[in-house]
Amino acid sequence: MSDNKPLRSRLTGAWQLESYVALPSPGSPLDPVYPMTKSAQGILLYSSDGYMAANILIPGQRAFNAISEVGVDDAQWAEAGKRNFAYSGPFFITEEEGRGEVLRHKMQVSSNPNWTGDIQERTWRFEEDGKILVLSVDEPAEIKGEKRVPELRWRKINLLTRVLYPDPLLIEVEAGADVEVDGASELEVWLAVDDTDSPESPLVDAELMSELEDDKVPELPLL
Repeated sequence: MSDNKPLRSRLTGAWQLESYVALPSPGSPLDPVYPMTKSAQGILLYSSDGYMAANILIPGQRAFNAISEVGVDDAQWAEAGKRNFAYSGPFFITEEEGRGEVLRHKMQVSSNPNWTGDIQERTWRFEEDGKILVLSVDEPAEIKGEKRVPELRWRKINLLTRVLYPDPLLIEVEAGADVEVDGASELEVWLAVDDTDSPESPLVDAELMSELEDDKVPELPLL
């Protein structure tokens, strides 16, 4: 992808989270940490009409033990809340002298009430010819009790493929036949079936489960 294209056109589309890591400040002896575990999953969307949405999930929660949401107890809802972080709203790109194109997100709605209404700047860069988007902030933030620099790496999603699936990805189509991803149509990709919420999923994080049981709230990401 050409670096000459406007940032808005390069952002537009869907992105899958590859990693969310909090890096130590320059010169700090601290090690990187993963505030929402190394298994964090997420989707980031930028629309052509200027809106964005981001959601990060810590996988591994077992299914609710009730058929209807009405029967779900407070503890299960609390765990679900701790495992999810999301916000959405308009995004703005301004051309600023000496800085080039500057990206800002407005948190019109947010799962963190302290962020609702905020406008936050994001640093950005692309890697792998535009296939990877790296978002961060200019100044270190307080994460895990220390000043760290959050960095989120997002991979562009092509026809909604390769999301939570190993390679080679197989798609279940209406006719019941399995087809290779490279030969699948966009409709067939939409019909993909995901079974990663199984209680036996290897994505369950033992350390995280301990934190959740102790009622500790994972650090919120700077998406």
